Amino acid sequence: MLQGARLLVIDYDVTRYHSFDFFRYLLYRKEWFVRCEPQFLKEFVELRNPLKQIYYYKTHGYDINPFYYFDTDKYRSPDETENWMNEHFADSDLIATPTDIGQRLGVIFDRNGISGYLLKYKNDPYSPGFGDKVTVYTTDHVLNLNMATAIVKQHGINAVMTSSIELAIILAARLKVDGWLQPITFMVGSYAYNYDANTGRLRHIPAINALELYYKHEFGIFNPFTGLEQMKNENLLS
Repeated sequence: MLQGARLLVIDYDVTRYHSFDFFRYLLYRKEWFVRCEPQFLKEFVELRNPLKQIYYYKTHGYDINPFYYFDTDKYRSPDETENWMNEHFADSDLIATPTDIGQRLGVIFDRNGISGYLLKYKNDPYSPGFGDKVTVYTTDHVLNLNMATAIVKQHGINAVMTSSIELAIILAARLKVDGWLQPITFMVGSYAYNYDANTGRLRHIPAINALELYYKHEFGIFNPFTGLEQMKNENLLS
């Protein structure tokens, strides 16, 4: 993948843990706190340690939408969620949680033959460490993939990093409909929302297999928080 790579980073939960940041932002407000799913709330709050809370959300947050855990807005659409996020990015008490990817990915863009493209929210003040090494695009709606699709076709993208397996599959399908059939390596985050809660297996395996077999796409997993995994393995998060 690193030979002649043209990598697009679709920045929702990739360089910054957006869904966690906005879940926490909601939770710290009384009117939202009382609406949170009781068991999820209990387990999250009892951890207290912010690092443990990040790890818990990563391994137990089975929906990409932070509103999912609040009863009155459980099925808020992606567009509605992004509109709300755009209104609150500048709030002083919204804390950004950088991922390891956001801090360490920059080293690959120092290599010859590798070009990078970052698609991020227009109002998001967080900038990853590699922001000055890539071409940056901004939009109000990262999740609808309109701009991502255009960037892939404009620059001949052959590698995509996105947090969600569903986003990867939808992007591949949309490109197919548009007649864009060049193989792409998709890398998705090891977030709970990419796995079946009952089996622990990656979701949408049949669709992934079909895209790999018939269109030669490839799919892999990246860990956005390798440091937390190491701490967990060393019993520092127990």
